[in-house]
Amino acid sequence: MTRSTSNRRAFLKKAALTTTVAGGALASAQPAAAADQKVILEGNGGSGSYHVYVNDPNASAVSSTLESSDGVDNSSTSSRLSGELSDGDRDEYTFDGQVTGVGLRGDVWLEVVNPNGINRGGRLDIEGGGDSSYWVKASRDMRDEYGNLESSDSVSDDTCDGTLDFSDTDSYYLDGTIYAVNASVADGDSVIINHDL
Repeated sequence: MTRSTSNRRAFLKKAALTTTVAGGALASAQPAAAADQKVILEGNGGSGSYHVYVNDPNASAVSSTLESSDGVDNSSTSSRLSGELSDGDRDEYTFDGQVTGVGLRGDVWLEVVNPNGINRGGRLDIEGGGDSSYWVKASRDMRDEYGNLESSDSVSDDTCDGTLDFSDTDSYYLDGTIYAVNASVADGDSVIINHDL
């Protein structure tokens, strides 16, 4: 698909930045607590919305980047970050722990900055509707262990990408944690990512 091909080119451009950020943080001699771990969400060529789940009950918003439709819901064990994005819009949140779930609509880019190096593996399920595509980068290796990928899906080292048909689920085993996600989602559909730690 033309849309998928152009999106994968965008994924590769952003992947270079993410690799530098993640690799630099993990290779640094500085303690992991020296900088706040941050989730950054950006509109990537159009409007979109998001829900991001982290296993930190104290996640907080960087208020200077958010509008009235954006915010954090904290519970006793986790937090939900949610909001809306326009083209070029950027929302930021700080947190500890890992990203455990993501729900995206529209064209959205998610990046974890200053990742803390926690590496807990688990199953990664990516669900969505027709004409949606995704790209995910992890801190460690990913692999196909569940046999539900199609020819348009691929996994190599610490990244996976693919397209989603109607009511489709693509599953991978992820050794570490999520560092970046890019999704292009058809109108009325969503891409849902669950990391079963």
